[in-house]
Amino acid sequence: MKKLLLASVALTVAATAAMAADAPVRPHKRYVKAPIYKAQPMVFIPPVYDWSGLYIGGHVGWGHLRDSATTQTAGALLALGAVNALNSDQFIGGLQGGYNFMLAPHILLGFEGEFTWLTQGYSSGIATLAPPTILTYTSSPDWVATAAGRLGYTQDKMMIYAKGGGAWLDSKYGAFLTPAAGTAFSANNVRTGYTIGGGLEYGLTQNWSAKAEYAYLDFGTNSYNVGFGGATVPTVYKTDMQQVKLGLNYRFNSFGSMPVLAEPISSKY
Repeated sequence: MKKLLLASVALTVAATAAMAADAPVRPHKRYVKAPIYKAQPMVFIPPVYDWSGLYIGGHVGWGHLRDSATTQTAGALLALGAVNALNSDQFIGGLQGGYNFMLAPHILLGFEGEFTWLTQGYSSGIATLAPPTILTYTSSPDWVATAAGRLGYTQDKMMIYAKGGGAWLDSKYGAFLTPAAGTAFSANNVRTGYTIGGGLEYGLTQNWSAKAEYAYLDFGTNSYNVGFGGATVPTVYKTDMQQVKLGLNYRFNSFGSMPVLAEPISSKY
């Protein structure tokens, strides 16, 4: 009986050992390794040029200033409606400054003030009704200034824009007779008008940009009393100007064209 009991115990132990050998090993919790996460490299998004901020600059170019002096009544020397054209092509140069706001990723709104020196006066002589006396009209403006808004569309470093606003011209007019001595007429005042135009600007560096621009300026008409030959003749001056300019701007923002770092993407291995 005793032998039978020992044999049963041995058989049970052997069966338990066999079952334990076949069962999967389940390690204790404290020995389970945490998942491994590996960060991918930083991703560089293509840089976006920043047009916003305060800027100043300079420009040079060509200007065509057109004046016409038209008599409103008949005088001793001129008939009614006599037109004297005063036109001049000239080198121009000056300064500009302004501020840009980025309303949306590609939409710019800005304000720009500009001051331009004019380098050439002009005059035109007309034969009078009593030869050899000659009447000569002159026009010699010194400067023109504008204050305009700008609306631009940007594609990274490239911007195309339109502008419009007010314009002011330092006008200097005169008329004199030769060979008679003395000045028949002189006037010096600031004419007010408007300007419209547009251009293309390109970012050279984070702070420097270059532009090419066309502008049309219209100063309307202004009437002056021109006295000569013992009579006063009201004369209307009509003035406008076209400008083609190349310019360079320096912008004071501290960001410019900067790459953007995307967040790293984590993955489980």
